[in-house]
Amino acid sequence: MKKINLTLIVLLLASLSYAQINYTNIVPNIVLDGTDTCFIDINSDGIQDLKFTQEDSATGLNGNGVGVTLLHYDIEFIGDNPSYDPSHLYPFKVDSNNVIDQNADNMQWVVKLGGNDVVRVMFIYFFSGVGIGEWKGGVTNGYLGIRLKVNNQWHYGWVRVDVSANNATQITIKDYAYNLMPNEKIHAGQIKDFGPSAVAVSYEDSLCGTVVGFVRRNTSSTLLYNIIYAKNNNGNYDSIAYVPANKPAIFVDRDTIVLFSPKIYRVSTVDSLKGESIVSDSAQSGYFKVNYSSYSANLVYHHFSGLPIENYLHFYRTHSNFYTTSFDSILKTNNVYMDTSNWYGPCRNYIAASVLSSPIYILGYGIMDTLKSNPASSCFYNIMYPNADFTASYPGGSMPTSVSFHDKSETSIKEWSWNFGDGGTSNLQHPSHSYTIAGYYDVSLTVTNCFGADSVVKTGIVHVGISSSELELGLKLYPNPANEYIMIELTSNQRINSISMYNLMGKQIVSIQNIYQSSYKLNISNNASGVYFIEIITDKCIVNKKIIIK
Repeated sequence: MKKINLTLIVLLLASLSYAQINYTNIVPNIVLDGTDTCFIDINSDGIQDLKFTQEDSATGLNGNGVGVTLLHYDIEFIGDNPSYDPSHLYPFKVDSNNVIDQNADNMQWVVKLGGNDVVRVMFIYFFSGVGIGEWKGGVTNGYLGIRLKVNNQWHYGWVRVDVSANNATQITIKDYAYNLMPNEKIHAGQIKDFGPSAVAVSYEDSLCGTVVGFVRRNTSSTLLYNIIYAKNNNGNYDSIAYVPANKPAIFVDRDTIVLFSPKIYRVSTVDSLKGESIVSDSAQSGYFKVNYSSYSANLVYHHFSGLPIENYLHFYRTHSNFYTTSFDSILKTNNVYMDTSNWYGPCRNYIAASVLSSPIYILGYGIMDTLKSNPASSCFYNIMYPNADFTASYPGGSMPTSVSFHDKSETSIKEWSWNFGDGGTSNLQHPSHSYTIAGYYDVSLTVTNCFGADSVVKTGIVHVGISSSELELGLKLYPNPANEYIMIELTSNQRINSISMYNLMGKQIVSIQNIYQSSYKLNISNNASGVYFIEIITDKCIVNKKIIIK
């Protein structure tokens, strides 16, 4: 019987350590036929771990067979009790990319028996025509899942072999690998590091996009960067970004904001040898949509994937004015929730949040324990595009005049750009501005959110002038105090263009435009008692007067 000891032919092996994966490629492949055997020392410690055997009828078999033997108690492989022979354990065939870890695909780990070595049958073909074994019929690129104890800790690995379909007359040993990190899984066929061990995907409105956060795996090699992949409509993954190793483990994808379907991502690692790892498991964003009819909303939520178990769900719903948010929460029972509460307007915006049973720690970024879905609405345009609007408090008076502006824009505005009409600007949400030169001023506001920008210009909203004593002598305003009406008369060849009335909070409660008369009777019978300010704009100036309504 010919014996082949792989530890004696190191010149034929290409053994590489890709960070945490120790990989050995057998060049050329070892082919066993007749009654050959082959010994493998997985971790090169001088102790043989496995013996592969090809046997024929000369060994006493009533046919031909291939098998593997465990040579000591610190090496095990994944095995099974098949129904055709429940009294024996057979080496299990692991498919490419299947996970090999402590669970072993729910199969059991096979240990060495006491006493003499026992050949575990992979495939035996009897001359009677019957074939048994998990590798029956022949296998190309099948994997034997193994685990090896080093320093009293398990390391998971694999051995790749071919078994001939020609009546079990040949077995070929090609390569093998094991994980240098104890108790860490390995995929069958994996020769390089994994990507990140955890990936989380969330929609973050404050960041204007989908956040891909990941946990960097501890490794003995120097990492250069991570590659972010996104699944396209054809089912393939496109590389969309590179995250340097010295940056926080987070990427914001602003080009693929989740609005119409879930987005699926994977992440890989590139080491100092420019070797790219097998990518991480896929992680899917939560997807939220609203089916609206008859003043009720059917909220359909597709849950996140690739994450720890969700503890419960939160549903957020905006009021009709979009400034405040009411908070609803329901337990996770299914993917559908019906909102039949009272409606304050034609549209409502929603967002769902998945609260995890345990937080995900993203290195360099913080804790992501609540992952948000995309926003969704019963009238979709409200959640996408901004709508610029504002008001002005005390927009007129003698110089200098300080005017307070209040942003009323919708929705989820990120940036504000004000132009006050006299060369002054501001990026505040609610700015104030002082005018020092008399005149009419057009004020504009441009707002920007994640989806675009919108602008509004209010012509002549600010009026700055000097209330002339002579003009005021020509102005009659009576009675004051009043309870039903106030007469406003001009006697200096002027016309009244507009009249506005404000309460003490600066809120405009009356606005009458395009009067073009020298007198006007203002009805105040519907106004509550109190102190008010009337602004009268004439051809030549602006006059502000205090009035009292009883």
